[in-house]
Amino acid sequence: MAADFVVPESFVFERVGEHRYRFDAVAGADPGYVIFGGQLLAQMLLASAASVPAKALKSIQALFVRGGDVSEAVDIELEPLHNGRSFASVNVAVRQSERLCATALVLLHAPEDDGIRHVPPMPDIEGPERAVRLGPPGLVAPGAEYRVVGGIDLWGEGDETGPPELSVWVRWPPNRAPLALNQAMLAFATDGFLIGTAMRPHEGVGQHLAHARVATGVLSHAVYFHDPVPSGEWLLLAQASPFAGGARALGEGRVFREDGRLVATFVQESLIR
Repeated sequence: MAADFVVPESFVFERVGEHRYRFDAVAGADPGYVIFGGQLLAQMLLASAASVPAKALKSIQALFVRGGDVSEAVDIELEPLHNGRSFASVNVAVRQSERLCATALVLLHAPEDDGIRHVPPMPDIEGPERAVRLGPPGLVAPGAEYRVVGGIDLWGEGDETGPPELSVWVRWPPNRAPLALNQAMLAFATDGFLIGTAMRPHEGVGQHLAHARVATGVLSHAVYFHDPVPSGEWLLLAQASPFAGGARALGEGRVFREDGRLVATFVQESLIR
């Protein structure tokens, strides 16, 4: 790996049984806080890639059952469903002291050449050099950085509203790690912005109220990988919330490289009560 890249501590695991992997809790996290969903997505992907090393990660569809305790190790159990010539699939369960925290279906594949290809156009927005560094830490993996297009502050205490859209640039140092690690780094970043995006049109309801006056949480999250995820490059998370109502919200996003190539698509359903 490149000398300036350090694998995040929360990405390091040990094999503790057949199709069973253990990740330590996040170093420095405050006791009582739940584990960030992006971390669990990354860990489930890494465990799945370790269990089926001959294939590449294609997608993850996760359900978050209950919050995980940051002071405890995370055990990830995999149930292989199929491993054929083109595809493999595994059921994933995240547990702490036998408590089920999350579950997922992960699809892996043997990449193939294009038969057909089309992609949506990349949004015509300002580049990362003009975007603003703001927001709390922890929304991207350790070692990564992010910048918000237009300086939109979802975490401020003002009542400024706008459309349910948010574009964020993210990158991490270049490395020669296996592809799965860079996919995990990206998956981590897809989790933390969509609830605030859904709140943005609504006066008096903002991300700064989450877990205080407003109960929020991710219910389900899916990531679909289309092209290899690079390291050392800015990636654009173009996000929007098409629906909020009934104490639920739906968010969706597309991940582009600066040259317009589509890297991934993600979808999230959340609680906003």
